[in-house]
Amino acid sequence: MVWPPPYGAPPQKRTSSTEIIHILVGTVLVSLVIGSFFFDPLNLFADIAMNQDQIFLFVLVSFLAAPAFILHELAHKFVAQKYGFWGEFRLIPFGVVLTIISIVSPFKLVGPGAVMISGANITREKNGRISLAGPITNFILIGVCLLFVPFLPFEIVGQPFLVILAQLNAIIAVFNLLPVSLLDGKKIYKWNKTAWLVSIALSAFFWVVLLFLSVSPFIWVLMGVGVLSVAALIYWNFFREKKGKEIEIIDASEMPFIPRFIRSSSESASEEKPETKIKSMLVSECEQCGKAVFLPFRCWRCDGFFCYDHRLPENHNCPALKGAG
Repeated sequence: MVWPPPYGAPPQKRTSSTEIIHILVGTVLVSLVIGSFFFDPLNLFADIAMNQDQIFLFVLVSFLAAPAFILHELAHKFVAQKYGFWGEFRLIPFGVVLTIISIVSPFKLVGPGAVMISGANITREKNGRISLAGPITNFILIGVCLLFVPFLPFEIVGQPFLVILAQLNAIIAVFNLLPVSLLDGKKIYKWNKTAWLVSIALSAFFWVVLLFLSVSPFIWVLMGVGVLSVAALIYWNFFREKKGKEIEIIDASEMPFIPRFIRSSSESASEEKPETKIKSMLVSECEQCGKAVFLPFRCWRCDGFFCYDHRLPENHNCPALKGAG
């Protein structure tokens, strides 16, 4: 069976070696960027090399950031798979370059990759929930960290290191909830503006409180209970299936894309198709709208060439969808 699976077939494979490699590389890059928050970006490596304590702090903070990133991305993946879609994390070259630059730059742009999803009839509601799963996971991690502050009182820069970890989760949540580009916030906003507004307002509030508030361990525990309660309320209000609602299929431009070309398992590799127009992996015309496209997208079901807006099977009347069940 090919992966992603043919439309209408339930996913049988949860992950791949490619995804594992991509998410490990992405985790290392994000951890290094977050670790660089505690150092002068222009003298980052010199500071680490000259001070053994700095090395320990850098490594510790970097590793603390790993669960915030990994679990955020896995939440997207698992919710997508719950709905029967294909979902895997992939690095995005431009995002990788920006993240590497951010390690030594005073300006931080963290986004080495994203969870790509694919499937038939992805509704705006399901796509919004898949996106919201990441920030909610960060809320849960904030709550868990604050609950355990009294039991792990080790401090970094004058604060319990679990409070620092909670701050990192708040930063990741705020960044991903921005309603721009392919970030979670844009997809949540298009689905449910209330869900987006509540989520970004709460994540920003958590960030400010964690950054400026210094209280006793007991108060941190109470705040942890409060954050977990908020996460539960968001889940209860926005993740329950609502009956009788009109289904709205999303537009292709709202989905992450997979820069791979995968052939259907039901299609013989040796089968030849008549060419009706010139096709090239470098320059081609979109077979749906006729627009000339540089570096066109190739459909992994029908082998046609398309522009960005018509790259998905459901957006160019792909023949493979006729038999999907």
